[in-house]
Amino acid sequence: MSNFTQRLGQMRRPRLLTQAAQHALPSYRRGVHLRTILAATELPCTARALEQLIDIEDAQNRARMSADAAYSVVFHVHVLTAIMAELHALQAPAYAGAAELT
Repeated sequence: MSNFTQRLGQMRRPRLLTQAAQHALPSYRRGVHLRTILAATELPCTARALEQLIDIEDAQNRARMSADAAYSVVFHVHVLTAIMAELHALQAPAYAGAAELT
């Protein structure tokens, strides 16, 4: 887990992108959105999905920075939203367990 945690900690993205992704979080549906982003028939576990999403997001960010004509801000927001949702899902069991102990 530390590899993608470290990579996420180093990410710096424009505020408008992250705000758009946060705004989209309530409508995120893992089965629909993640399957589309990863072009997968079977969904990976949360940790593996995060690794793949971070790689995709990194490619999207490089395309954004180089003004690549194929860059899609909509897709980039979808990927950032998925990262936020998967990270929350990964951390949720830890928080739930901690709440039960108190």
